Formats: sequence, C-alpha cells, structure tokens
Amino acid sequence: MTGSVEKTMASGPRRVAKLEVVVNLPSGLDIEDRAWLITEGCNCPVCVSVSESMEVDVTFQ
Repeated sequence: MTGSVEKTMASGPRRVAKLEVVVNLPSGLDIEDRAWLITEGCNCPVCVSVSESMEVDVTFQ
C-alpha cells in the first residue's frame, strides 16, 4: 500500500486550505478487506479531527 498527500495553501491568514490524499490499495485485496480499509481510512482519528474549514479529498485506488 502506498499513498501521497498534496496540500494547497490559502493566504490571509496563511493556512492549509485543501488536502488531496491518494491511497493506492494492493490489487490482490478481496472486496471485504478493501471495504474495511476504506471505512477505517475515512473514519480514522486524524481524518475526523481536521478543521472543518479545510477541504479534504481522499481517493482510494
């Protein structure tokens, strides 16, 4: 499993405005394991604690 994160900055005040997250799941995963990883990834403590003013786009491939 690999992933990447790209941030987009905003000004006034300077802050992170958007995170684009791509998670590359292994191709050999069965449907149940894939669904579990996606659910856990979307409900992890870090993801749910991000400021509501920040846009977060998560893509699972």
